[in-house]
Amino acid sequence: MIAFPIVLVLFMAAAFGSMFLFIPWSVHKDMTINHSRKWGRGTFPEFAKAFLAEEWEWGGNPDRLADFPESFFNHAEDSEIHASIYKFKGVGMTLGFIDYWKAHFFLKDKINEQKSKFGKGNTKSW
Repeated sequence: MIAFPIVLVLFMAAAFGSMFLFIPWSVHKDMTINHSRKWGRGTFPEFAKAFLAEEWEWGGNPDRLADFPESFFNHAEDSEIHASIYKFKGVGMTLGFIDYWKAHFFLKDKINEQKSKFGKGNTKSW
């Protein structure tokens, strides 16, 4: 009888913990679909290739970097990585659960590179 409450508590902890992984991914899918005229599914390798092919402006507007310190924009190509929206040349890209988290950590590395390269000053294209 003691094993059942322990299993129940472990199950509840795992379910609650998985919500922290599931919610950001579901927000990504919803935001990308609802803020793109066209969209499609992609994989992490496709995401990385599309990301590296763009000429990004980190933070979007150098004068307002504090507003979007973890965003990338290419206004000329209608591309953005902002608010969980992944859009390249006007087409949104939704990722599967595992690929989303790979892209998330890939972007964190790119943001850290930009912060160390430019600091809070010059944020022009790279």
